[in-house]
Amino acid sequence: MAVMKENGCEIHVRSAFFQGLFFMDPDELSSFFDELKPALKRFREQVKNISGTLLHFVLRNPLIDKVIIGVENHRQLIENLKSIEQAEQLPELEETFSENLLTPSKWLI
Repeated sequence: MAVMKENGCEIHVRSAFFQGLFFMDPDELSSFFDELKPALKRFREQVKNISGTLLHFVLRNPLIDKVIIGVENHRQLIENLKSIEQAEQLPELEETFSENLLTPSKWLI
């Protein structure tokens, strides 16, 4: 991404919420996500302001110019934007995950 930025590309990021995965109940996810479920549960216990924290993480990256998020209505957009002001520190990630989890087209939700 840094090389693209150095060559004048504008960087847009989508899926800051990982296709909504951070808001889903880990126990209701398909078995495809079994390796992720413990980390997702820990994350949800440690971070109360999920949307603001994830958006803040992406927005503070100097390589990123625009962030695209999905919302269901205008009110939800406003709430997401306001939530950035109360962003929390992201907890350290202790695990590594398989490449399949990083390919949303393979998800079986």
